[in-house]
Amino acid sequence: MHALDGLTPRRVLAPDDRRQLAHELSAARVRGEAVLPRGLGTRRDMGAPPDALDLVLLTTGLDRIVQHEPGDLTVTVEAGLPLTTLAERLAQHGQWLPLRGARPLRPGPGTVGGLLAAAPAGLHELSRGRVRDRVLGSVVALPDGSLAKGRGRVVKNVAGFDLPRLFTGSFGTLGVWVEVTLRLEPRPAGSATLRIDCPDQDSAQQAEQQLRDGPDEPAFLVLRGGDGQPTELLAGFDGNAARVEGALRRSRKALADLLGAEPTVLTGDGDEDLRADLDDPPRSLAAVMPDAPVAVLELGGLPTEL
Repeated sequence: MHALDGLTPRRVLAPDDRRQLAHELSAARVRGEAVLPRGLGTRRDMGAPPDALDLVLLTTGLDRIVQHEPGDLTVTVEAGLPLTTLAERLAQHGQWLPLRGARPLRPGPGTVGGLLAAAPAGLHELSRGRVRDRVLGSVVALPDGSLAKGRGRVVKNVAGFDLPRLFTGSFGTLGVWVEVTLRLEPRPAGSATLRIDCPDQDSAQQAEQQLRDGPDEPAFLVLRGGDGQPTELLAGFDGNAARVEGALRRSRKALADLLGAEPTVLTGDGDEDLRADLDDPPRSLAAVMPDAPVAVLELGGLPTEL
């Protein structure tokens, strides 16, 4: 079950102490072993395939919630904590982590460390930023057996070399996450998503730009389809009931005037299921192109240049 790209490790270790994990990492370095850090393995298909694999170093033994300060909107957890456990804890306090796989009602199956190591693009990047924007402090086990600490547990940190951002998205090539402090947000009181079929990609992009430039900032904007086929535009809105209702009314009118068709509105479970689906690109693409082979390529750019 720990094989990767046709390679099977000779050993699998699951330390339940961060210093033990750092020691095993150092010992593997001395032996010249190729090490694969792994949580639950849900993102094992991301990144370049390894050339060798001697040791799988599991982080699942490091699964504690170290400190949660609801009043400060911060939480400190160990890297092997499942995202489902974190989402449940935060939901009890009306809070959430607006990152891919960490949704309050439909969390993904991975761990916090896997989320940080892969730093995948999420549905809410447009409105709430990237993975590294959520990291306040970190503890990372380095190949020499030391534990490197970066920044702290408060929102305002002293300026300097930003070690947590260096490790975010490094796929475990620089070190192994053992602890992280994350900045949280209050969970939105309401949400809804507009969905409309556009005749082609050009009209869909025009409609998307109109919503982007409008008075109501969408939580996300997604285009699905293309290549000469009708393109689906999805626009999500979050906030209190009055804000969501007003945004839906104005956006529906704008889309109807531009495209000559009335968009549908998804709320409740339908909206939550759609958002969970959109947060997983392969599943999202399979929903509109069920018979097509799927490969996911993530590209970054300024919103004004997309």
